[in-house]
Amino acid sequence: MTTNKTIGSAAGLVLAALALAGCVVVEAAPKDEAPPSFPATSAPKPGNSSAPSDTEEHGSTEPAESASPKVEIVDLAPETGTVYVVANRSGGLLSPPKVVGPWLTHWHIDGERITYQEVLCTGQVVTEATGRLGDEQVLWDGVDPWIGDADSETSSMKRTESTIRVGFTETASTDVEAAKDEFTELCADAGETVADFVVG
Repeated sequence: MTTNKTIGSAAGLVLAALALAGCVVVEAAPKDEAPPSFPATSAPKPGNSSAPSDTEEHGSTEPAESASPKVEIVDLAPETGTVYVVANRSGGLLSPPKVVGPWLTHWHIDGERITYQEVLCTGQVVTEATGRLGDEQVLWDGVDPWIGDADSETSSMKRTESTIRVGFTETASTDVEAAKDEFTELCADAGETVADFVVG
């Protein structure tokens, strides 16, 4: 009798432990009785807490800060130096890497320093490189923008008071307004949004 009580008590403890751990053991019911039903249990999801969040607790409805980076605004009228630009229509597979649709080639020369940028209709700069001017050449800082992995690569340059051509790029001019008008038209024809720096 004592053995039966001990076995019964041990079995009860095991069943209680299993129930607390989220496991349920269902024994077959007699044929005349319906099987017992048990409420469904599920383990809590990792990272979820029953404590209310700060937003729920304080009822704040402030929008979360956007995770997307701010687009760099291209200055087509800097206080110093000279700007050369040229609007480029979409070249498909012949377009530069990271460029889809029309783009603006932007050069800024300030003293002996030169900055090269490829700018999309949205105003996003997708390629940028800097260097210094030499005798009919540009000596790039670190990486050539077209080769991409050659340190201090030089590119040939032909420059006048109103135009510049570096390497095999299109000739850019100081007529910024004409280039802006052409770029706006190219972007509109391609169905793309035009950034404020172009139309402004």
